[in-house]
Amino acid sequence: MLHPTGKDHRELLLTAIRHTLFGTPLDPEDFRCCDWDAFFSLAMEQTVMTLALDGIDGLPKDVKPGFNLVLRYANIMLTTEKKNAHINAVLISLYRQLKESGFSPVIMKGQVAAANYPNPMHRQPGDIDVWFPDAKEAEKAIDMAKRNYKCRWMPGEKEVSFEWKGVTIELHRRIADMQYKPYQRFLQQAISDLMSSCPQREVEINGVTIAAMPSLLTMLHQLLHIEYHVLREGIGLRQFCDLAVFLQRYSEEIKGRHSRKEIQRLIDGCGISDVAAAVGHILHSELNLPMEHIPFRTSENGAELIMEDIWQGGNFGKLLTARYEGYGFIRRKIVMTPLHWKRYRRYRHLLPNEAFANFISKFGRAAKGVK
Repeated sequence: MLHPTGKDHRELLLTAIRHTLFGTPLDPEDFRCCDWDAFFSLAMEQTVMTLALDGIDGLPKDVKPGFNLVLRYANIMLTTEKKNAHINAVLISLYRQLKESGFSPVIMKGQVAAANYPNPMHRQPGDIDVWFPDAKEAEKAIDMAKRNYKCRWMPGEKEVSFEWKGVTIELHRRIADMQYKPYQRFLQQAISDLMSSCPQREVEINGVTIAAMPSLLTMLHQLLHIEYHVLREGIGLRQFCDLAVFLQRYSEEIKGRHSRKEIQRLIDGCGISDVAAAVGHILHSELNLPMEHIPFRTSENGAELIMEDIWQGGNFGKLLTARYEGYGFIRRKIVMTPLHWKRYRRYRHLLPNEAFANFISKFGRAAKGVK
């Protein structure tokens, strides 16, 4: 529903987030008649509550939500800060132990993504993702984890996960997979080439230097992560924020080392050129990331479909799949098949080969007991 200002709570949430991420000016009058319950509910669904709170912090007192409402949601901000502090401490402890044991871990997503935000403590945290680029190291680390922890894993899968100090740890053999075999071969070779030819990125967390993926590989990985979830149950706004702040900070470095033609060839070879172009359009049109910070082709084709999914499905499509949470593994696979078929048909024009290969692969994975 539109407010007297002509803007709905979705647009107001985006306005607040743009202000938080990039300092984009906001007009207090736009928020004067805001439905704050709807605004905060949407922010919760998209796991960007603290970004939204930061965005409206500078509004005049007579425009801000009432004291009781702010107090209720301010507790979420404090909780987010405490979670980030705890996960940072666990990450540093885990990273040091792995290094002392002779491993060369690379940290992905999560806390290294948070480091690009104006306030890293205000990105809602998740798991700790650790990648071992050396295959032998990866198997050694996974074997060690399976001996010491109750792990969720299947032979050949790209990651193994377990709980440690109240945090989910995922150990990765591979950072991403494509189900269409030509794309998979290209992707895995590209990952190897970029790791060997590009300088490794370093991120400082609590004064400790953490190894991260090279900049171009990080950008590719974020695009692949969005593609993966767009094609499955859905994606949320937070992942677009992650990519936007990353590109704001690192796009010049990427363009300084790689030509636009080289970057586009990499994206095309993985089979994600059309969905990546739609993602780029969303970064610019919805989050106001300047075009000069987007080093790949953009197009509005498919962007509206993805934005519909973001608003309707919430973070990772959980609003659409919540009804299946209590189901057993086999029953969930059966009842989710129509949803996956619908998404295959929805996005086959953006991912014609991968969408079909992904849908077919679900049956083989279900037979192995893999999610």
